[in-house]
Amino acid sequence: MARVLVTGATGWIGSLVTAALTRAGHAVTAIVRGPPIDGVTCVRGDVTVALAGWSADAIAAHAGALDVMIHLAALVRLDATSGEALARANVDGTRHALALADALAVRRFVHVSSASVAGDARAFAETDLDVGQTLRNDYERTKLRAEQLVAAHPGPTAILRVPGVVGDSSTGATRSYDGTFYRALAAYHFVREELAAEWRAGEREAMEREAIRFDAAGVLSLPVELACDRAGPCAVVPQDWLADTIVAFALAPAATGTFHLVQAAPPTIGWALDVALARLGVALVPPGSGGPWTRFARRSLERIARHQLPYLAAAPRLTCARLPAILGAAYTPCPPFDRACVERLVDRAVEARFA
Repeated sequence: MARVLVTGATGWIGSLVTAALTRAGHAVTAIVRGPPIDGVTCVRGDVTVALAGWSADAIAAHAGALDVMIHLAALVRLDATSGEALARANVDGTRHALALADALAVRRFVHVSSASVAGDARAFAETDLDVGQTLRNDYERTKLRAEQLVAAHPGPTAILRVPGVVGDSSTGATRSYDGTFYRALAAYHFVREELAAEWRAGEREAMEREAIRFDAAGVLSLPVELACDRAGPCAVVPQDWLADTIVAFALAPAATGTFHLVQAAPPTIGWALDVALARLGVALVPPGSGGPWTRFARRSLERIARHQLPYLAAAPRLTCARLPAILGAAYTPCPPFDRACVERLVDRAVEARFA
């Protein structure tokens, strides 16, 4: 039985990691700001303040009694107005988590980061950190700064870079539809719904003049598309594999350094987009002369997915060599992101209306 301290245990991935740890019989202590978690020892705290707000008594009670700290607490926002909040959560939060780990004499610190630290780099290795890549928003900048803090820390540390995350590989279920994969598809789904309503309301002839039409099966021909690198890798992983892999890694002895938790051979963005759009009932056709309905569709797509567009236009190729070597027999390859998986994810997202 391992003794594990978790930050971000009530977040999307943090809750899955915490559940996986408890199912396996490990003793979990979680830093929480809100209600306690069943089956978990909870300590009130907040990583945005020094030592995560732990009192001297709390530190004394847990000092020397923890094997590993998994730092999952983070803020994910891609807009241009959240810089200060991102710095507090992602940079200060990591600095305070490292200081708490030192005060508690935790044997190893595992920092869960993001593959978005690659910025606009077209290829990014596990040994890469700052290679002159352009960082496109404050989220990327704060995640890179957090990695720099962990990499410079003198104790035994590890960094796990995570790409886009989607729902469960078996069921498609998830509690979050905020990632690039889902937001891009949501844009097409809701544009299709709006156009279908107007088609039925009497705008059919006007739409057909712009090559926008619905066939007898309800499939929308749409002469508009989001700009994307169709040949780029669709680097997403299912939430269940990710949580189980984080747990397996955190419990592996002497696993330090930086690791990419990605598919070894991901499909292309173009293939994944084609499969997902077919499931949504959307067929992309070459853009024509355009008109008001085309402009409406284009503006709507860009409004819904505007923060995700850079990730579709330039997706880095992430090497994944170290994780299988470190985990050995404990390593489980990522389930294939095949047609059946994509269709399950789309079906559950539509059922939940991407919310």
